[in-house]
Amino acid sequence: MRIATTIIPLLALTTAFACSKDDKKEKAPTSAAKPSGEGTPTTPTTSGDNSAKKVGLDTGGKSLGGDPVKLSALKFGGSGFEGEFNEALDSWTFEKWEPQKGGGNENVVRIYVDEWDSEWPADMEAFATKLGEPDFLDFGSKWPTIATKTAFEGGWLITGETSDDEDTEKAFAVQLTKLRILCRGSVKATAKDIEATRTEAIEACKASTL
Repeated sequence: MRIATTIIPLLALTTAFACSKDDKKEKAPTSAAKPSGEGTPTTPTTSGDNSAKKVGLDTGGKSLGGDPVKLSALKFGGSGFEGEFNEALDSWTFEKWEPQKGGGNENVVRIYVDEWDSEWPADMEAFATKLGEPDFLDFGSKWPTIATKTAFEGGWLITGETSDDEDTEKAFAVQLTKLRILCRGSVKATAKDIEATRTEAIEACKASTL
């Protein structure tokens, strides 16, 4: 009789504990599906050449205020550029190609357009300082030289050079405050006219709209 009276309470306790665990599993919240972005990209979604790009942990243009940017609807301000939208990174890549003396074509300028990351300093001077730090925007590279810092109506422009210890290229970064985006890139030494190519790219950034 003592054995039976001992087993019955233990069975009851085990059953109650199992039910409690099942209740907790049923009540565990499930993550909501992330809504798809609006707008139609001008080219099919592709990975592009973003292998070195550093993606911030907290995106959405929060540091500049407003709602998250619908970057897929971007209308790039330049002509003659090939553009690709990366849906996974929510980023545009634009390139321009030129024929080379040895034959074939080479992309001589590459531009990235991203929504403003709230981890980036919005102030031009502070942003210029960060550009000099390794891995700030791209893994393995930094801006060893800042040439100009210019504010204009609707944003600011920083020019200089970017280097990955192998190649040094003429670089630029444009903040478009109202659009809450960063448009930046660099020009290779193989461009026929490096300064003219960079100026064209900068003006294309400034003329972009959403």
